[in-house]
Amino acid sequence: MSSAVGIPEAVIAAANRLIPWFLSEMGALHERSSLEQCELLLCASDFRFCGPAIDAALRQLELEERQTSSGDIRLFHSLARQLVLSRFSTAEDLRRDFLSRWIAEENFRSLDDVATSAFLMTLALEQETLLPITWHGYAARWFSRRTRFESDRFEAWACYCLSFAGRTEEAQLRANSLLAARNRNGSWANDLPRTIGCSHGLAASKCASIKELARTAAWVSDRLDTGFARDLTTKTQALKTFGLLHVVPEEEIRTMGQRIANPSSVFLSHSSLDKPFVRRLARELRQYGVKVWLDEAELLPGDSLFGKIESAITEMRYLAVVLSPNSVKSAWVTEELRMGQIRAIESREVVVLPILAQRCDVPLSLREKVWCDFTRSYEDGLQTLLRRLAPWSSAGHLSERT
Repeated sequence: MSSAVGIPEAVIAAANRLIPWFLSEMGALHERSSLEQCELLLCASDFRFCGPAIDAALRQLELEERQTSSGDIRLFHSLARQLVLSRFSTAEDLRRDFLSRWIAEENFRSLDDVATSAFLMTLALEQETLLPITWHGYAARWFSRRTRFESDRFEAWACYCLSFAGRTEEAQLRANSLLAARNRNGSWANDLPRTIGCSHGLAASKCASIKELARTAAWVSDRLDTGFARDLTTKTQALKTFGLLHVVPEEEIRTMGQRIANPSSVFLSHSSLDKPFVRRLARELRQYGVKVWLDEAELLPGDSLFGKIESAITEMRYLAVVLSPNSVKSAWVTEELRMGQIRAIESREVVVLPILAQRCDVPLSLREKVWCDFTRSYEDGLQTLLRRLAPWSSAGHLSERT
């Protein structure tokens, strides 16, 4: 996916500014509400991202869905979870049961809410193989029979569903009508969520070209830059739309994917006299999906020690300095800390984490930082460190393992 020709530079810049925000939100995925998690995960699925935080969130959503009774009135929450599970192709039995209960048994006919019904039909359309053969094609006919939705966003989504079902001519006619209803500035009614929703549906349907949506994308990017989008849903849908319009360069997508797949990587700076502690720490961090650079595991005969360490610090997200009476006297630890701090100042990408393994005279440059204190309790120190390096891990899992 390369950057689109004809898209204004301002749009590309706006998309690039959404990337660090999205990565930050994915790093705090476990702290979000169920619906917010669904929004972020749907965006991640559009870019085909995967990683330990995503896996943990999917397990949690599946658990929530399994614990939801058939009489639960919060159907929209289930629909959001079901769509996420579908896009990540997981929990097929759960998805089949849901479709059977609401679609095959036609419980949706009792719903007065068109939006919820449209959501159910989208699920059915995207998962026809999980439905009885007699139901194949019904969802597409459901959208066809509704020749015009009151909501522009639903109308744009109908274009996607009809196109997905192979009714491309019908989808194109509706898309043309929707495009003709835009304001001259490219928006729909000067409403940001409405405009993003319409452009996302049209881009997903492939019924509107990048050139046709360039003016709309420029209007959206201007509103994003001027602070109109503060809520998570609007921002994630904007990023998804930019992705469909090929605004986000392939290189940026790869970088995002790598950061999400390997959200935490840490260089353990330490004295060789503290090897037993460091080996144990490295082993347990790896069990939680943290990438650990440890000299004895990474250095090969003939390698330049200084060059390897400098390269590792550059590549890692965190520089963890294991503090003890041994390490504060070590010239190598001092040099590694110096390189890490220079990198942190220059790029703001490396975070220095002090790990207090034994009581010692802590270097002045680290005294203002929050420490991970292992001196009182190894497990408490590990738990504190994991909250930073592997937020998808839970205290419950840690206590069960130990």
